[in-house]
Amino acid sequence: EGTHSTGESYSFDRVLGYGPKPNFVGEARLVVDGATVYDYAYTTDAQRRRIVPASPASGGPYARALLLFGGSYAFGEGVDDHQTLAHELAKRLPDTRVYNYAFSGYGPGQMLARLESYDLRAEVAEQEVAALYVFIPNHVRRVNGSYSVINWSRHSPYYQIDASGQAERLGSFQGERPILTRWYDFLRGDQVFQYYQVDFPPV
Repeated sequence: EGTHSTGESYSFDRVLGYGPKPNFVGEARLVVDGATVYDYAYTTDAQRRRIVPASPASGGPYARALLLFGGSYAFGEGVDDHQTLAHELAKRLPDTRVYNYAFSGYGPGQMLARLESYDLRAEVAEQEVAALYVFIPNHVRRVNGSYSVINWSRHSPYYQIDASGQAERLGSFQGERPILTRWYDFLRGDQVFQYYQVDFPPV
């Protein structure tokens, strides 16, 4: 329960599909059999990045910047702002400002689309910049819009490899594959699929 788990802290994004609201405090609680698994809050800045307390928006100067991309692990779902991977990296890299561009449910498509479509030079003051992507195997499903992830990724960036071997963004999964998306929606109610955790295409 909470604004993060219900999506109240999200907003539609024409490029990324969805993302956190700017300058927002979101929160969520997970209770299983009466025991609290997590109870946390997170804060975003004007560019919709999760704040990194060890890398304040003002202050420095910083010699370089590190951009963190990925899904919920990189974002820090379940932990407070001062407990995230980004915060720990910033503490260990005092001359580097860390920016957390990750968010729950994101995959490589969101990172590539953000780099292609947004002027990050206007959002990052430092001249020397590196990027780190935190990968888990499920992110392959988020790239190809698998049945198991389409529930939240239907508006996510849809890429295909063109004849020259380059990734080309065609639009969103729902916009470019409307029939397949509707078919996935129909199958979501199938108890056999859910019980056996069937997914396709297989990865």
